[in-house]
Amino acid sequence: MSVAEKSKSYRAVIQECIEALGKEHNPSAQHQQLLDVVTEGHKILWFCEALYFVDESKDSALSLLRDWLRVHDDGVDQAVQSYLDGGDDTQFWQVVSRLAAIGRRDDATELVQTRIQNVDSRAMGAAALGDASSSEPIYVAEAALLDAPPDTAEARLDGQFRVWQEECIATLEALEVKSGDDHLGLLLGVLGGQPSALQKSCRSWEELFVAGYLYTRLGGDPADRRKRSFEIASAFQPTHKALLALADSNPPEAIVVLARPGEYFYSAHLADLFSRAGKVSRQNWHTVHHFQFP
Repeated sequence: MSVAEKSKSYRAVIQECIEALGKEHNPSAQHQQLLDVVTEGHKILWFCEALYFVDESKDSALSLLRDWLRVHDDGVDQAVQSYLDGGDDTQFWQVVSRLAAIGRRDDATELVQTRIQNVDSRAMGAAALGDASSSEPIYVAEAALLDAPPDTAEARLDGQFRVWQEECIATLEALEVKSGDDHLGLLLGVLGGQPSALQKSCRSWEELFVAGYLYTRLGGDPADRRKRSFEIASAFQPTHKALLALADSNPPEAIVVLARPGEYFYSAHLADLFSRAGKVSRQNWHTVHHFQFP
């Protein structure tokens, strides 16, 4: 069994535990604490899988990170619902930019197109991405989102993604506004991968790390992407120190952080996966403090 398959196996078992624990209608404090710990384990193992164990021939780190965030951070979904319940124009653009930043461009596009159907605009038809000066912002936003290439590693390696981002930045410059100075400028800055726009659009360390990983203009090397995403995400504090260590390419530190007796039972599984992947060496099995990078 490959490391990626082993990771999925561990994660599936933990998911079953979460579902079983979640069936309790009136959980005690101890029961809720156990559920929180198990959920945290699922979150951290999935994060590791995306960054270190993914088999790119079968899965995509990009899609794993998007799915990971969607399951373990519902803040943006709450923001979308708040807008749908009667939000204003500012809230609409904030939600669209936030969805786009974390890779949910299909959801952002759906919101934009729904608004187009409901708004009486003077601009008729979708504007061309490079012809923004005479177009309504909503149509420029739609065109930019629809022109995005498939969100795959291949699209990044062959230059499609970079070309699209450059077109977004060119449109932003044609509008003669700076990223974040207006609603459309913020969205175009996000799509173009500008760190300042990503930081303004995201609301948590997890969101910003994923945004940095998705939109960084670096090549396909995972270590470079982790480093760049880690730097961008420093604008927020992570919810867990282990995530910080993992993002900073320090699995041994993450294992030590997690190895608190009676609490983070899955640290041994994490150590096993990193050992199988050749990311840590073991001088002594009886304590995780002996794990070191080879």
